[in-house]
Amino acid sequence: MRVRQQGHQAISARQLWLLIAASRVAVITATLPVLTTGRAGRDAWIASLLMTLAAVIFSVLLASFVRRLGRQSFAEYSLDVWGAWLGRAMTLGLCGILLAGAFAQLRTFTDLITVTALPNTPDWTLSIIAVLPPTFVAWRGLDGLGRSAEIVITLLALTFVVIFPLVSVPELEWRWILPVMEHGLSPILSSIPVGLVWFLAFSLTALAAYPHVDQRQRILPTLIMGNVVAGAVLVLVSIVVVGQFGPAEAAKLLSPVYSLVKNLQIGGIVRRMEILVVAIWVPAAGLAGAFLLWAAARLLAGITSLQIRHAVLLGGAIVVVAAALPHPNLFELVTWQTRLALPLILAILAVIISTWAMDLIRRPGRHTSRRSAGGASREK
Repeated sequence: MRVRQQGHQAISARQLWLLIAASRVAVITATLPVLTTGRAGRDAWIASLLMTLAAVIFSVLLASFVRRLGRQSFAEYSLDVWGAWLGRAMTLGLCGILLAGAFAQLRTFTDLITVTALPNTPDWTLSIIAVLPPTFVAWRGLDGLGRSAEIVITLLALTFVVIFPLVSVPELEWRWILPVMEHGLSPILSSIPVGLVWFLAFSLTALAAYPHVDQRQRILPTLIMGNVVAGAVLVLVSIVVVGQFGPAEAAKLLSPVYSLVKNLQIGGIVRRMEILVVAIWVPAAGLAGAFLLWAAARLLAGITSLQIRHAVLLGGAIVVVAAALPHPNLFELVTWQTRLALPLILAILAVIISTWAMDLIRRPGRHTSRRSAGGASREK
């Protein structure tokens, strides 16, 4: 069965929050615990809670903003508000953030595959293999992404929320988890942007998905649910990692979740638990990359003569080229992402808030008139 045309696709509100949550869980469980632990120590789980709270606040802002889009793409809306040149610049800025997220996501997991299973494989080979399936899924459209999320979130939940804690809890050192805040709130607050940028980046995909949501009035609970589920997983993983290794040791590990699972002793049923986890992680990372690529392409609607699927292929090709270039090791790549976290957050907020504010200044009754027109058309 062929996928429906891009403009006529539809996704349920439930599938959208599952898609956001599943994509984000793949990102934040791979390397984020070591970054937050390295900054906040044993208080890393508090930082994760604050991250989630900040993401929920952003969800309220974003949900209020996307309701003004109606059936327009963000590109069409920004062209309306800012004019041709500045509107294109705003859209391309958000597309750049989403494509950078896809690149960082897929490249991180390419290196994870190299570490875990294929150490002698050239980077460019794995990069192409890692990028082509997500690009194809994004090209096929939103329907396949929504269905894939239902499968991936189940596998992630079974792995990180059931098997992982049940095996680990008996060996936890609960004293490592008690909050101390010996250096005050500063280390906790400084670790928040590292994870928050991923929460915001995946929430941005609602700008692209909103016109395709069957129950668009449920966009706020959808965004909140996606953030809360991912945040709960991050808090749980932070507690387990710090409780197992202690804050000092956990901060030295490249991927504490992988290291922890690799050392688990669970008998002869599953002898290579870490391979099973990576086998679930990698498809989830592919889903995340596909979702980001799809959203970046969808945001371009209205400012280019290219069809959406052609734009996705172009974005995928850019990511392939970037991923195949020489690069630092995984730790340096993660450090690079960390340095960019706060500027990216400020850029995202600047685009959303300034565009919304300009629309309110220029046409304060725009959204109200749209709702009235929509109500009148429904009555007819």
